Amino acid sequence: MRLVVLSAALGLALTACPGGDGEEEGGGGSGASSQATLGQRETVIAREGMFGGLSITDTQASKYRLELLGLERRGEFTKLRVAVNYLDEGDEGTNLSFDGYHLLDPVGRKLYVSMAHYELGTYEQYFTKGVRYESDIWFPALPPSVKQVSVPTPGSTAELPGVTVIDGPAALPPGAARPGPTASGTADPTPGQTKVYGVDQPAPGTEPVVKDLYDQIDGEAGTSTTGGGTQTEDLRSDVLFAFNSDRLSGRAQGILDKIAQDMAQRADTSKPVTIEGHTDGKGTPSYNQDLSERRARAVQAAIAPRLGQVRFAVSGKGADEPLAEETKDGADVPEARARNRRVEISYGLKAGAPGAAGGSPGTGAAGGTGRPAQFRAAPGGVVAEREADGRNSIGEPVPFRLRVHPFYRDGAFLVGVVEVTSEAEDVEPAAFGGEGIFGGQGVNGFSVTDGSGKTYLPVLTAPQGSDEEGTYVGSSVQYWRPKTPYRSYVYLTAPPAGTKSVTLNAVNFGKIPDVPVFDG
Repeated sequence: MRLVVLSAALGLALTACPGGDGEEEGGGGSGASSQATLGQRETVIAREGMFGGLSITDTQASKYRLELLGLERRGEFTKLRVAVNYLDEGDEGTNLSFDGYHLLDPVGRKLYVSMAHYELGTYEQYFTKGVRYESDIWFPALPPSVKQVSVPTPGSTAELPGVTVIDGPAALPPGAARPGPTASGTADPTPGQTKVYGVDQPAPGTEPVVKDLYDQIDGEAGTSTTGGGTQTEDLRSDVLFAFNSDRLSGRAQGILDKIAQDMAQRADTSKPVTIEGHTDGKGTPSYNQDLSERRARAVQAAIAPRLGQVRFAVSGKGADEPLAEETKDGADVPEARARNRRVEISYGLKAGAPGAAGGSPGTGAAGGTGRPAQFRAAPGGVVAEREADGRNSIGEPVPFRLRVHPFYRDGAFLVGVVEVTSEAEDVEPAAFGGEGIFGGQGVNGFSVTDGSGKTYLPVLTAPQGSDEEGTYVGSSVQYWRPKTPYRSYVYLTAPPAGTKSVTLNAVNFGKIPDVPVFDG
């Protein structure tokens, strides 16, 4: 599966505490500050952030204020109205487009991709200070049951949760900025005016793009993935079998017993249970094919007596469907080979079954238990601070500073919020610096662990190993404006209800313990 990042690069109290902006810093300690809170809940959904900076030589990344004016159901579509104001130094800011927005239903576990928006052309490169710019962005229809969504945005305005969905035209929320007079025709707007970019509603019958969201949890035996109404247990062969053997170990029996118990409670018995064996690339194709089939059959024989009348589809794939490249620059990669040696068990989830891998009905049930988060402009107090070096495009070290804020639950998911700053002196050495420091994935390379030892991975829009292009739900910044903080976020698989803190696995920044987890 090819992975791309959702947000385009444009450029402690253990329960939520009322009042205050939560901006007291934690002093850069190794754990959570006792003063850290989530920011105060806001009525108007607006945030300032950096947009732009699209190339290694582009120093025109600029600061804007983004405001969401309304989210409306309009027949077979949904309309998001946004407004932006240029806030940076100078009289004009760069073209920021209206691309890169999504709607995320954190309860129904769906991501809605925009169908129509205003794309600024090369003839319209600058936004004028003091002018308000508005535009509509059209999405597929949200179901009537969806009352609130989150809006992932481009730039460092990041994720905006708690956006209310209404039917029909929306009134401006109390306290929202009022637009000035609209610039008429093609006239250039002047400060105090509003320029509205018209966007036609998509044509009736336009194909919507709605993606399921997939949880991932790494445990001692392998990876659990939930999404699209399906549960997949990707079990490492090295845990289940001895080398070149198809005989289950004593440890494997306990692991498969637990999986069979879960299946008995959650599986839709009208659908077959699929079991596939996989090997690494060493050995002949015929040997690998035979070994993968025998191992798949051994797993079937272990779980079938505990499941009653269940249909199975059992097969071996040999080394034909690897998850990871087994060589790099001509050298063998043992970790990749170990990952490719696996047995996958996949089954459909029955209606009402808990849908989050490793979670509970209160935090991740399929069909939407779990409460959407509310919008807060401030991210909360700083609970930890770290420094580490990345590498730019020519291999030079680039210093970065990471500040960690409290994490919060949004429906079925956990949202990790951090602030990242390039400490480079100019833009060129800072370019690509995030690639080396975050393992090539931005903050989407982050994960968290809890007291059980399980690791909760970033949320995806397609399961690992599928042919579909997969998307991380999180920030990506490729070109960094020096000395400028970027709010960044990543949607993670949520640990079970009652988890009060987690350890953040922050790639080059190391492990950061005691990051508090709030209800949103």
